[in-house]
This record gives sequence, structure tokens and C-alpha cells, in this order.
Amino acid sequence: ADPYDYRRGATFAYIGWFLQHKTPRAIESTRSVNIDDLMADQVVMFQADVDAWWNLSLCHAIPAFITLLWGEELFLGWTICGC
Repeated sequence: ADPYDYRRGATFAYIGWFLQHKTPRAIESTRSVNIDDLMADQVVMFQADVDAWWNLSLCHAIPAFITLLWGEELFLGWTICGC
């Protein structure tokens, strides 16, 4: 069964499938997917390793510090631009 089935409605296709409980068959099929090629790829593993720091800096720190260049407060920049 397609988890993003548009015939079940737009809400289901975008978020509804995520809110449903997974069947045991779906859990087992997820565990059996072979991802050895991804684990061996250096670019993919680099992205996985630095993803948290990358998001923290680009989504929160850099927008907050840019507001300092405008003469605003750091907290104001973080709350408005970073969140």
C-alpha cells in the first residue's frame, strides 16, 4: 500500500499517513531495506554527521548574528529570524 496515496485525500497524502500506526508488515519491511550503499557513501555519511550543527548554525545562529549588523539585539534576531 502506498503511504502517500492521493486517492485517500490530500490531508492523508501529506500528513495523515504519518499519524497512523504502522502495521507489523510495514515495520518489518522497513527493517529489511538494504542501505549498505548509503552507509558506504562518504558524502551521505558526512551530511548525517554534521546535520545537527549545520541546521543549528544556518537556522538559528547566522540569522541572529546578522541582526547585530543591523543594530538590533541578538535575542530579537534569534526570535524573529531564527525561529
